[in-house]
Amino acid sequence: MKKYLSQLSYLLNKLNAGDLIAFILCLINFIIWGFLLTYKYYNFGFSDWDFALYAQTMWNVCHGSIYVSLFGTSFLANHANYIAFVLAPIYLIFAHPLILIYLKIFSLTAGAFIFYLIAAKKTSKLIAITLLILYLFHPPNIYMLLFEFDFESLAIGLLFLMYYFFINNKFVPFLITAFLACLCKENIPFIVMTFGVYAFFVKKGERLKWGGTTFLLGLLIFSISIFIIMPMLREQMTTKGSIYLSSYLNVFNHGSSIGERVAFVLKLISDKTNQTYIINLFGPLLALAFLSPHILFLGSPILFQNLLAAPMSQHTIFYHYAATIVPFIFLASLESISFWKKLFKYKIFLPIIISAIIISSLVRVFNYT
Repeated sequence: MKKYLSQLSYLLNKLNAGDLIAFILCLINFIIWGFLLTYKYYNFGFSDWDFALYAQTMWNVCHGSIYVSLFGTSFLANHANYIAFVLAPIYLIFAHPLILIYLKIFSLTAGAFIFYLIAAKKTSKLIAITLLILYLFHPPNIYMLLFEFDFESLAIGLLFLMYYFFINNKFVPFLITAFLACLCKENIPFIVMTFGVYAFFVKKGERLKWGGTTFLLGLLIFSISIFIIMPMLREQMTTKGSIYLSSYLNVFNHGSSIGERVAFVLKLISDKTNQTYIINLFGPLLALAFLSPHILFLGSPILFQNLLAAPMSQHTIFYHYAATIVPFIFLASLESISFWKKLFKYKIFLPIIISAIIISSLVRVFNYT
C-alpha cells in the first residue's frame, strides 16, 4: 500500500498548476455534458435511429449475437464497428444505453486533455489551456455531442493519442492505439495510412518501421473490412458491397476520362455547400491550419470523404461526421502558432493572434446557439 501511495504522490507532485487546471476543465466538461445528455435521454430528446441501433448492437453483442433487428442484418454489414467487441465487457457490466453517450463524451474530453499536453510542450501553459477551451467549444464538437451516437466519435481520443505517441517516438503504444482507432469505423484506417505516409518523410532512419508498418496496418484493416467482411455480410441484401464506397459512386462513375472525373471532383469541392462547410470548420481558428498542411494532411481522408460524399449530412457540421477532422485542424493550428512563436521575437505578436482566434471562435459559437 505504501508503494502505491508513494507512486500516487509522485504523480501528483509532477502535476503543475496548468495541468491541474486543464484536468479540472476537462472533468467539468464531462460532468456538464453528462448531465445535459442524460436529461436529453430521459426527456426523449434523441429522435434519430443511430443511438437506438447501436444500443441494440451492444446489447446483442454482449449476448453473443451480431444481428440487429432494427437494421435487419448484422451491424457489421452497415459499418465496420469492430470496437463494439472491445467495449462489450464494459457494456456487460453497465448495461445501459447511456454508457455509449458517456463513452462519447469521454472520448472528446480525454482527447482534449491529450491535446493540451501536446500544446503545453509546443507553446505555453496559458496558450495550451486557451486552445483546450476553444476545442471544447468548437461548434462541430458541440453538435457531435448533441447528435445521437456513432462509433466514429470514439476515435477522437485515440487520434489525439496516436499523434502524441507519434511525436514522442513511442512506436508500440502508437501501433496499439492505431489498431484500436481502426476498429471504430472503416474510414479511420485511411488516417492510419496517412500517418504511415507522413512517417516516411519525418521518421529518418526508421522510415520502414514507422511508415511501412503503419501504412500496411491501415491498408490491411480497410481491405479486409471493405472487400471481404462487408460484401460477405451483405450478400443477401439488395445493395451489395460496401455502403462506404457506394456513397462515392457518383464520382467514380462520372465521365469517361480521368480529366472529366478530376473536373467533376473540383466542381464538387468548390460547391457552395462545401464552401460553407469549410468556413465552419476552419473559420473559428482563422484558417491557421492551412499554414501547416503537413499536419492537416493526416486528417485529409475524412475531409475529402465529407466533401465528396453523396449524403448532404456529411457536408455540414451538424452531425458527427466532422468530429474526426477537428483534431487535425487544432493540431495543425497549434503547429502554426508554435512556428510563429519561434519566428517572431516581438512578444506582442502572439497575444494578438490568440486574441483574434478567441474572438473569432466566440463569434462562431454564438452564431450557432
